[in-house]
Amino acid sequence: MKLKSIFIVSLILLVIGFIEFNTRGFHQNKCGQHMKRTKCAIPEISPEAVKAEKIAKADLTSHERIDLTNDDAKGNVQKTYVSKDTARLVNDQYDGNEVFKVTYSTKNEDILGDIVVYVDAETFKVIGRGFRE
Repeated sequence: MKLKSIFIVSLILLVIGFIEFNTRGFHQNKCGQHMKRTKCAIPEISPEAVKAEKIAKADLTSHERIDLTNDDAKGNVQKTYVSKDTARLVNDQYDGNEVFKVTYSTKNEDILGDIVVYVDAETFKVIGRGFRE
């Protein structure tokens, strides 16, 4: 009887500990990943990416600005390689270059797609646009 009681108490403590560990020891970060609170860090945005986003936003036409989901929309910046098959480039010499791809969500994304601006990673000049339907 004593052994049975110790087993039940141990099992209850184990279940309580498991519940506490899952509810208090971890949380979900912005990307949806579960991380321990003590090790959670906000990803840093490089100064180059911030500069590329500002340049891309300044290059938007008034018609494109109206189409943004909100007035103060920030573009999603990724470093990638561009090709003339995926973008309308100002010059074919940029085909295959490493660039910043700045994507802006739009009100008409279901119809036309998002606005994509390509900024050269070395010169920080706008070198092309993504295709919109």
